[in-house]
Amino acid sequence: MTTKECILYETLELFSNKGFESVSMRDIGAAVGIRESSIYKHYSGKQAILDAIIEKALYEIDKMFVDLNVPDTNDVTSISRYQSMELEEVANLCSEMLLKQKKNNIVMKFRKFLTIEQFHNESLRDIFIEIFMNRQLMYIEKVFQNLLEFDVLKGESAKMMALQFYSPFFLLQYKLQDDEENLEMEIKECIISFLREHLKGE
Repeated sequence: MTTKECILYETLELFSNKGFESVSMRDIGAAVGIRESSIYKHYSGKQAILDAIIEKALYEIDKMFVDLNVPDTNDVTSISRYQSMELEEVANLCSEMLLKQKKNNIVMKFRKFLTIEQFHNESLRDIFIEIFMNRQLMYIEKVFQNLLEFDVLKGESAKMMALQFYSPFFLLQYKLQDDEENLEMEIKECIISFLREHLKGE
């Protein structure tokens, strides 16, 4: 690991435990094992390190979609894969994505950091909402809109269906954060129950 990478990882660790304002450049230098002045060879300041952390976390999240071969909503052929998926297949894909995220230290520490900061930092609150709410809801809404248009699902609003579908994900991640087995089981149950309710012909 390079010094620059080490600075990023150690800073994320500090941020996730103490918050942005409570961490100084001196704290970061001590965690990395270098002089405070040496940090400036790699980053212009604490905000620059935070910007790099955000970029890294987004990269990790996007990479999960690629690794799991999640259909791309911007590609007509790709998104159409959902039309022929079995209920269990959709449930498995969603639960794998969630569990993969939980096993990614960068993403989870970043989420923890934003969860803390959202209450007293408006800018970081907006980032938290965008990354961990809006992005997921927008993806799900596009999927449901496609399935409604092709008469696979029944419902009046893809947007409201996306909210109903994603809400258990958000809640259960906190409720069962230390119980991976039950988290996976309950997420799958929620997904299958929702899809059975909205699937045409069920």
